[in-house]
Amino acid sequence: MLTIADHFAGAGGSSQGFESIDWVSLALAINHWDVAVRSHALNFPNADHAITNLSVVPPRYFKRTDLAWFSPECTNHSVAKGKKRNSKADPTAVRSRATMWDVVRFTEAHLYEAIIVENVVDIMFWDEIDDWLRSMRNLGYTYQIVYANSMHFPSANTAAAPQSRDRGYVIFTKVGNKAPDLQLRPPAYCPSCDKVVAAMQVFKKRTSKWPCAQWGKYGLRNQYVYRCPNSTCRNAVVEPFTVAAETIIDWDTPGERIGDRANELKPATLARIQIGLDRFANPFVPFIAELRGGGSRKKVRPITDPFATMCASGRHHMLVRNNGTRGAKDGNMCSPVTEPARTITTRGHQSLVGWEGPAPAIEDCTYRMLTVDEIRAAMAFRAGYLLEGTQTDKIKQLGNAVTPLSAEFFVGRVAESLGYPPVEYPDDYGLAA
Repeated sequence: MLTIADHFAGAGGSSQGFESIDWVSLALAINHWDVAVRSHALNFPNADHAITNLSVVPPRYFKRTDLAWFSPECTNHSVAKGKKRNSKADPTAVRSRATMWDVVRFTEAHLYEAIIVENVVDIMFWDEIDDWLRSMRNLGYTYQIVYANSMHFPSANTAAAPQSRDRGYVIFTKVGNKAPDLQLRPPAYCPSCDKVVAAMQVFKKRTSKWPCAQWGKYGLRNQYVYRCPNSTCRNAVVEPFTVAAETIIDWDTPGERIGDRANELKPATLARIQIGLDRFANPFVPFIAELRGGGSRKKVRPITDPFATMCASGRHHMLVRNNGTRGAKDGNMCSPVTEPARTITTRGHQSLVGWEGPAPAIEDCTYRMLTVDEIRAAMAFRAGYLLEGTQTDKIKQLGNAVTPLSAEFFVGRVAESLGYPPVEYPDDYGLAA
C-alpha cells in the first residue's frame, strides 16, 4: 500500500482522485483554512488532518509518506487578477508565490518516492522557477512537466469533468525509480481517417511570449492542440471527446425573467447575453459551437458529426456563460451547454440564460447562476461530497479544488511506475492506455 500526503487546495478533489485507487492510502491532509479542513475531514475521516500554514511549520512535525501531492497558491502566479506577473509591489503576492518553496522544504525532510505539484500554467513565468526546479534536482529528483485540460483526462473510478480547466503538473521522481508514463492520449474522431484515434498532444511553434519551448493551454488560439497520429491525414487537428455541461445542469431549477429582476443586470452583462443570442438562437437547430478560438470560432458542426459534445436532448437553447472576464466583447465567453463548462472560479462566475420557443428579446430570457450542486458536479466531485461553510465558502472551496480524475491519472501512473497494478480504464479509453 502506498501512502500519500495531500497538501490540498479548495475542497480536496485531489484526495478523492487518489483515494479511488485501491492501493493508495490517504494518510495526511493539510490546509491553512479551517473551513476547508472541516469539509475534507467529513469526507476522509480516516486521514490525519492539520490546519496550518506550511511556510511556518517544521516539515518533520508530520510523518513521512511514500508520495506527496502539493497544490500551492496559484492566484498570484496568474494574470487573472489583473496584476502583472511576479510584481514585487505586493508583499502578499510575493509570499503567496513563495509557497512553492514549501515543496522543496517538505521534500528535503521526507524524501518522498515521488511528488506531484499542481498549479496554473502561468507558474512557468515565476521568476524563481529555474531555481526551484534546480533545488529539486539537487535533492535527487528528475521531473516531467505536463500541461493538460481537465476535460481530456480519462475516467476510471471518478467522474469525467464537463469543464475546460487548464493546469500544469510537475511530477518529480526519485533518481533510481522508474519514470512514470504520463502521456495523455485522449480518444478523438478523425474525419479524414473516419475512425476514433488516440490523439497526440502537439505544441505550436514557440513565440517570444512563451516561458519555455513546450508550454500553455489547449485550443486553436492557444499553445497546443491534439492531432491524429496517422500520417495519411497529415496528422489532422482533432478534438478529443468531452462531456457536455448540460449533463450537470438541474433543468428543474428555473431562472428568473430578466425583465422582472429587481436589480438590473449591468450593461456589459446584457451585451454578452445579446451576443450569445445572436450566435446560438437562430436558426433553432441542434448545433455545436466551437468557441475555443482560431478559425473554429464561428463554425458549427451538424448533428451527423460523431462528437461527444453533440446535443440530442433539445437543451441546446440554453447558454452557459461567464460574466467574470473583462473585455469579452466578442462573445467568446458565451458557450452552449453542449460544450464543457468554462473554468469554475472561486466566485462561481457561471450563469444560465434560457428561453422557451423562438428567440425572444433579452428581457424575456431567464437568467440564474449555477448552484453549488451544479458547480460540484462540474468539478467532477462525487454526488454527496460534503462541504462546510456558507454558500460563498462552498463555491470558493470548489473553485480552488483539483478535479479528482487528474489526481487519479497522475497518482495512478506514478504508482504503476513503482510496481503497483495499472488503473484500469473503460474500453472507450483503451486507446490511451
